[in-house]
Amino acid sequence: VQLAATGSDTGTLRVIRRTPDGSWSLHCRVDAHGAPITDLAFAPDGASLASVSEDRRVAVVELSADGCRAPRYLDGGTEALYSVRYAPDGAALVTSALDARAQVWDPSGTLLADLRGHKDRIYSAEFSPDGRWIITASRDATLRLWQRPPPLARPGAPPRTPDAYLVMDGDLGGAAYARFSPDGKNVAAAYWENAVLLWRVWATD
Repeated sequence: VQLAATGSDTGTLRVIRRTPDGSWSLHCRVDAHGAPITDLAFAPDGASLASVSEDRRVAVVELSADGCRAPRYLDGGTEALYSVRYAPDGAALVTSALDARAQVWDPSGTLLADLRGHKDRIYSAEFSPDGRWIITASRDATLRLWQRPPPLARPGAPPRTPDAYLVMDGDLGGAAYARFSPDGKNVAAAYWENAVLLWRVWATD
């Protein structure tokens, strides 16, 4: 089954599916948020959809063959959220926020880590292709590389607050977006000053 999704300024999610004849039809519609949706992402297995909004919450919607379930919300006490991405194995997701924090969650809704250190809002956060690292891009002009946090040692344990593994400053104004190369060894970043930099994170073979 092929699915696509959109998020609206009114907080509504729409999921459409491709039919056998190649046309598209509405699969479900969910009033997920009380403010504009800023980003959304399907889980790698296509069984759920996560969205984030200016209402400061993550909505996780389970998808089935006949529609969508009611949203399950994750609230980490941040300000407006800008991005959401699943790990390649589907066992975690990461969000970025106006208050200069990124947060890592497990699919059950447990907050695993608060990634702190940026000095201004984080526009994007995403996992490396192997799922071991997270890259964040911020208005403070830096990228930060973080190790993906492991599951909590015990239920109810407080989330981790790790330090960044690496800080990259391109001195080109705010960093609007960053993405790993397919092999995970490089990061491409877009900056406000009409520039793109390709950072070599790991040495090539």
